Amino acid sequence: IKTLESDGKTVEHAVFSPNGQFVAIPRWNNTVKIWDLASGGATKILEGHEGGVNHASFSPDGRFLATASQDKTAKVWDLKSDKEPLALRGHDDHVVFVGFSPDGSRVVTTSRDKTARVWNHKTGKATRSLKGHETVVIFASFSNDGKLLRTVGKDHRVKTWDTESDKDSLTMKGHLNNLLTSSFSAYDEYVVTAGSKARIWDARTGSSLL
Repeated sequence: IKTLESDGKTVEHAVFSPNGQFVAIPRWNNTVKIWDLASGGATKILEGHEGGVNHASFSPDGRFLATASQDKTAKVWDLKSDKEPLALRGHDDHVVFVGFSPDGSRVVTTSRDKTARVWNHKTGKATRSLKGHETVVIFASFSNDGKLLRTVGKDHRVKTWDTESDKDSLTMKGHLNNLLTSSFSAYDEYVVTAGSKARIWDARTGSSLL
């Protein structure tokens, strides 16, 4: 067992790289520290945000790290280069969560401004702004085929969006208390949501199965 020092601050989020070699830890001092598990030492400290870093996510190939910050931006860092990170700007409040699509071509962010946004990973341009939640959007993830996007809000609702068109979202209602996360099944047929209770839904119709 290895202990990764946190500079005396509470660690609220940490994420493994896809190959399991590295761990990225967002920090309230506006940085992200990346640790090499083999040596137990820090290999990189990513500096550039102007507010605390809430969340981080590796790309599927492990080359890039996306970060979400209280400075209302997300950034995409090339871990094999020292060039400036790609800044994703457009949210009006803290960026809470960030993640990649399965093929790594897109980034999704969620925010306290009640929206989620989808970005082109290479250009940094927003391709969709998803509005419909009544309060902060705390989580998002793509389906395994990348065609659907699911968002979770503190309004106790889960929304499923078609990423290839401007179709209205499918809303899953039924949770009475805080939602924390959700996940698609292997073939994108079902969605499981978790909070004070877990529920299973039909991903296409939004009907509750459990």
